[in-house]
Amino acid sequence: METTQTYLKEIFATDQGAVYQCDKEGNFLLDFAGQTSAFKFPCFFALRKRINQIDLAKMISNPDTSSDIEIICPCGSNRVFVLNTMEIIQLKDLLNGAKVMMELNSILFERLYRVAV
Repeated sequence: METTQTYLKEIFATDQGAVYQCDKEGNFLLDFAGQTSAFKFPCFFALRKRINQIDLAKMISNPDTSSDIEIICPCGSNRVFVLNTMEIIQLKDLLNGAKVMMELNSILFERLYRVAV
C-alpha cells in the first residue's frame, strides 16, 4: 500500500484562485486564471508589491483601450501576467488575503510558543 505525503498547505483561497505553501520545495504556489506558478518567498512578495502599486483609479478613468491591460513579468518566474482591471482586483485580493493569513499564523505561533515556554 502506497502512502502519499502532501507537502502543500493552502494559505488562502478565493473563487478566482489560491495560494499554497510547498514545504518540500520551500516556495509558494500561486494558482490564478487557470495556471499555477511557483515563487520563492522574496519574489512572491515582490509580485504582491507590484500588484498593489497599480493605480486602478487611473486605469479605470483613462479612456484609452490600452489602459485596461497591465503586463507584469514577476521575478523568479517564467510566467507573464496580462491582466485586465477585474483580474488585477481579483489577484490583489488573493495576494493580500494570503499575506494576512501568513501574518495571522505568525502571530498565533508566537503567542502559543510564548505561552508554552
